[in-house]
Amino acid sequence: CQTSYAAVIFLRVEHEGEHLPRTGWVMRGVKDPETVASHMYRMAMMSYAIHPSETNMDMTKVLKMALVHDLAESLVGDITPYDGVSRKRKRQMETDAMVKIAKLLGRNKTEVVMLFKEYENQKSAEARFVKQLDSLDMRLQAFEYEKKEGMPGKYQEFIDSTEGKFTHPDIMALVQEIDRERAMFADANGVGDGDILLDEDVVKIDEEEDASRREMKLKVESGVVTSKDEVEKKEKESLPEAEPIIQLDGKKLSESPDKSNH
Repeated sequence: CQTSYAAVIFLRVEHEGEHLPRTGWVMRGVKDPETVASHMYRMAMMSYAIHPSETNMDMTKVLKMALVHDLAESLVGDITPYDGVSRKRKRQMETDAMVKIAKLLGRNKTEVVMLFKEYENQKSAEARFVKQLDSLDMRLQAFEYEKKEGMPGKYQEFIDSTEGKFTHPDIMALVQEIDRERAMFADANGVGDGDILLDEDVVKIDEEEDASRREMKLKVESGVVTSKDEVEKKEKESLPEAEPIIQLDGKKLSESPDKSNH
């Protein structure tokens, strides 16, 4: 039936997010970085791990919002400031994508769009909470990549990008714990005396790798790759073939492959 057909298309759209690496980590040469979908899933799990002191916080809404806040990236990609797209244009692209995706959800379409818009507007307590979960995931992810690579402070710029973004006391408690463990990791690896900030020369380790070394690293790990565009192209080529997303525009959803089943 039409509803089942649309649901399958929705799941194919969601599937794109499962295999879409987060651009920031790709640009820094992280091997096997988190994907858009894994990022949203972890944020949803964070809503279970953190128990806000406010009794009026709608945690069901928080959970749902975390699961859909970046869903539009399954269609438009993970756009960063380095892509030359204005904030206004990015928001419009993602809003259009969410409306398109929501059309596949039948009676749930209104809720998905409203959750996305509420998150973007940052007016409700739930939206602000989820936004801080987004920053918390980045901070934790940066630390985990440092541990995985055995390089304390390597992703300091990601840590720095989250500074000043935490206001909720329960989330700030987790930030303090992450920072404590990160400082211990730095100490255990002979860096500083409890200060996770490295000497200037060490902090710039990735800058000194420069383009040529990164290109060579990518060639070894991913094949012959020399630019961000080629990285993205190769990632898309590695995805299993599915029904083209373009059919969301080029074909009415009421037109199923086999009308004899209606």
